[in-house]
Amino acid sequence: LLSSGTHVYTLTYADNLGGIYTNQAVFSTIYSTLPAAYALPPGSGVVRGFTYRTVSASTQVQLEGGALASSIALAEAQLSGTLVDTNTGQPYSNEATPGPNADGSYNIGTVINFTDGSTPEGDFVDDTEFPGLPFVGGNEWFSTEALLYLDLPAGYYRFGVNSDDGFEVTAIPPQGVSGAPIVAGVFDNSRGPADTLFDVQVLTSGIYPFRVVYFQSSGGSEEEF
Repeated sequence: LLSSGTHVYTLTYADNLGGIYTNQAVFSTIYSTLPAAYALPPGSGVVRGFTYRTVSASTQVQLEGGALASSIALAEAQLSGTLVDTNTGQPYSNEATPGPNADGSYNIGTVINFTDGSTPEGDFVDDTEFPGLPFVGGNEWFSTEALLYLDLPAGYYRFGVNSDDGFEVTAIPPQGVSGAPIVAGVFDNSRGPADTLFDVQVLTSGIYPFRVVYFQSSGGSEEEF
């Protein structure tokens, strides 16, 4: 279908006794369309895998006996270092172990299939622990960011995230290209392990940059893309 949103199909027909009948079906197809300008050309030298960055305030929040909101806005503030501890008036410090990259991220060549180190959760097996987090005694109140590229021939795609708690997946313009991030999928609250599916239309074949933000409030934690 050429547009995202609500669609109406109407069928009107008659029988041989002169009766006229109308049936109507209403349904929605909600999807995001990726602009051609957001695509890098095939063979542009992008390396497989992704970079992954973790920011945690687990101990600080638990020592205060408090809690933080479960939201993308809070995750973005935590990732940018602007999440303020109302008890001190200063931003929370990052308790996660930084990776080797200049921004503290890790280079990961496998898949996003992370858990808190306890029983595997979600849809897939072979979970690994969230990078940079020691899960001795549990870890709460942290946010992560994955930057990756998807090689997408023109077509229609269904993606999914299984998370505990929330997430946001955005298509982002390549460096030097103007444009805003396009939200493809989001769950902006706390929950136990659950799937959120979302659709993307690609008009031009290419390699598209994506960003996946995840946040953990309290309890179990896991993320699959």
